[in-house]
Amino acid sequence: MNLLPNLRTLSAGLLLVLATVQSAWADPSDLLFTVKIDGDANVPTIHVTNNSPNLEITRFEFTIGNTAKNFDGSTRTLTAPPGGTANQLSPITVLSLNVRSDKLIVDLTGFGPGETFTAAVDIDDDSGDTYENFNNVFFGNGNIANSVATVFSGAASASRTLDENPAVAIFRGPSRFLRVISTEEEGGPPVRGVIVKRDGFIVADEETEYDNIQVAHGDRIQVIASPEVYKDINALVSGAKKASDIDTGSWPEHLKASAGSADTWPNITEQKKPLPGADEA
Repeated sequence: MNLLPNLRTLSAGLLLVLATVQSAWADPSDLLFTVKIDGDANVPTIHVTNNSPNLEITRFEFTIGNTAKNFDGSTRTLTAPPGGTANQLSPITVLSLNVRSDKLIVDLTGFGPGETFTAAVDIDDDSGDTYENFNNVFFGNGNIANSVATVFSGAASASRTLDENPAVAIFRGPSRFLRVISTEEEGGPPVRGVIVKRDGFIVADEETEYDNIQVAHGDRIQVIASPEVYKDINALVSGAKKASDIDTGSWPEHLKASAGSADTWPNITEQKKPLPGADEA
């Protein structure tokens, strides 16, 4: 077990030695973005911000998540980035035909670093026009896949799968996966007694796995562990059933000097019955 400080705060960028990037990039450090979802539950607004230092985002794609639902093609409400354009390719209407889709696709121009564009989407069931809630369509689906946001800069792309139960509907991309390991227990038990927080919210603890924690550039990661995982007991253990059975007067002098008295171990309040014949052994 690695004896970590009581509270160690790291940037997700410093943890890339423990992460795998699941995107094809021209430059892994450049194609960065944030997706925020708010507004009406049935017709939410998706805000996309270009966090890249020097790349223009040329396309945005967003999958529905629960494929029993779809995006209604009659809703095409876009706010282009400042000085740029936004053209919705899917879903769309063709004359009077509503071409629904499981994927929102928007082509963009002039979408430079620090800028934001928005797209409102209408969620329906595949059976027709219905009232849905993005909180259990885009994510919160159990075993059903969650939505995936993907940005493109030319041929390069980066993606982020939305969390299953996010505290807030804000997601930074692309996805990287953090693994917390123990350097002291190589070949032994996995890391224990550690809490991992992302932006103040617990994402891994004793009840979850430490191997695949989804993080992104800019996430604030906290790894919290006790400064002393193992402690020296510095005690003499006796096989006596109770403290009154111990004759400390018969101890060697060096033990008398070190342990002047005997007591039961703290918090041990129960005793199992001995095996048959154990007392006669």
